[in-house]
Amino acid sequence: MSIKRILQAIGGERLDLCSQSELLEIIELADIAHDLGGGHYDVLRCCHSEGPVRDGDVPSKAHRDDLLEVGAIAKVVVRGEDGFNACTYRGRELMKAMEALPPVAPGRD
Repeated sequence: MSIKRILQAIGGERLDLCSQSELLEIIELADIAHDLGGGHYDVLRCCHSEGPVRDGDVPSKAHRDDLLEVGAIAKVVVRGEDGFNACTYRGRELMKAMEALPPVAPGRD
């Protein structure tokens, strides 16, 4: 695994075309991905592929709260009802970064 591969997973193949602020965001996401574990990935994947997801259906509320804090998950209203969670664009990019880190599997917590 190389740092370049992780950064490219988030920012694309042509990192040289990214602005300074985009590169800083990419590096921040890579750092966050490094600190998170498999439980966080499970919550992100659930909200990304099945979302919006009801609070009671989130795999881990503690991991969801961590992801809310970094802007990867957002609380949303669905048909006038509170209590749903959805993956943000930032969460999608964070998920890509986590997939580039070995191993991304449940239990990496």
